[in-house]
Amino acid sequence: MVGAVAAVGAGTAAAESTLTVPDDYETIENAVRAVEPGGTVVVKPGTYAGEQVWIEKPVRIVGDPGSSSDVGPGSDAPVLDGEGRDDAAGFRLVDPGSDGAVVIEGFEVRGYGTSSWGTGVKADGETSSVLVSDCYLHDLTGNGVGALDGGTENMSGWEVRRNRIENVDADGVRFDNVSDSIVESNRIVAGGDSQRGIRLHARVNDPIESVQESVTIASNELVGRFEGGSIRLLSILGDVEADSASTGLRDVTIRGNEIYDCDGGRAVLIAVNPGPGGEAWVRDTTISGNEISGARAAVYAGSGVESGLSNLDVRGNDVRSNAIGVMINAADPANVDRVLIRENDVEGNEYGLAAVGEVDAGTIEARSNNVVGNEEFGALNAANGQLDAGRNYWGAPSGPERPRPGRKSDRDRGNAPDDLPNREKGRTIGDGDPVSENVAVNPWLSSRK
Repeated sequence: MVGAVAAVGAGTAAAESTLTVPDDYETIENAVRAVEPGGTVVVKPGTYAGEQVWIEKPVRIVGDPGSSSDVGPGSDAPVLDGEGRDDAAGFRLVDPGSDGAVVIEGFEVRGYGTSSWGTGVKADGETSSVLVSDCYLHDLTGNGVGALDGGTENMSGWEVRRNRIENVDADGVRFDNVSDSIVESNRIVAGGDSQRGIRLHARVNDPIESVQESVTIASNELVGRFEGGSIRLLSILGDVEADSASTGLRDVTIRGNEIYDCDGGRAVLIAVNPGPGGEAWVRDTTISGNEISGARAAVYAGSGVESGLSNLDVRGNDVRSNAIGVMINAADPANVDRVLIRENDVEGNEYGLAAVGEVDAGTIEARSNNVVGNEEFGALNAANGQLDAGRNYWGAPSGPERPRPGRKSDRDRGNAPDDLPNREKGRTIGDGDPVSENVAVNPWLSSRK
């Protein structure tokens, strides 16, 4: 049926439910065009050079997914080699419709982009119900997987599972305004210019409301320094001046990920930034059961002027050997509300817990944490108000090292990670991790939680 390639271009070939490359069609692109909506294209081993596979209907495209217990494709995975092709993607999805799903599984995609972006799997416009699994996406100048709507549409139903993503210059996985989706069990390794491992980006460029919600990031392994964060949640207004514009992230769960060898980069970063009008916000975020080491900040949450961060639950994480364990920052006291830090192991960092900037520390509650062996401070309040940090274990039955009642220390209070104050010796009681002034520690736990 190889001769049918020309017929497809003329629109005269009958669609079939299953096609094989290269047996039926020599290129993946032509087979996808020819198969009926909802059909399957099976791709045999080989290198398919310079292809950009346009997908404009529901279809399943299968190479060699290998074992479901392994990350990445099988040994016979077909290879899409972009050969440096610019402004292109191995697979490019454009409005495939809502009558079925797009499935891409079991491929190696490499070498897209030289002087401009090249992506492994890219979606434009409103593209929903997509599964990308068991692929090896690497050496790309753009994203590994990118669902990009330009701030004008909303997508949903994406699953990105069991992929290996390495040496991409932008983001390993990027979702713009994508809801009801999951990024799970991937291994993402930073390259020399990698920006973010996994990025959720709520943004709006038209005077509309855009909400990205119900997204889970689970059981991924993120290795190396990502300049903009291993996992980044960003809510931002774009070129919108209307006061009625609103964009935000809601109900995001980050759980069970392993993040290490960050080389001073931030691990989990939440940033809320306003635009010229309207509001940006992040609400109802859970960060749980993650193992994080080697980061500048294991968990950093910051809110700008006229933006909002609320209902942040940081619990059950293993946070150790970082410059900062958990930091909350804000440009205005009213912009952060209800932060709960509980049941974490915060050990061997330079700073364990920190409230800085203009945040109202009274909106932060730290409970049932093991805060042990942190060099400068177990808890630092360099913000406004009093930080509620009772019922934590500080590494000693006598409680944290803390200012004596009625005696104020002379330490300065910094407002940014680079100028956090060093701890003064003396004028203190307690043998555990030190805490600054304006940290309420009574009662503390006398043994590890």
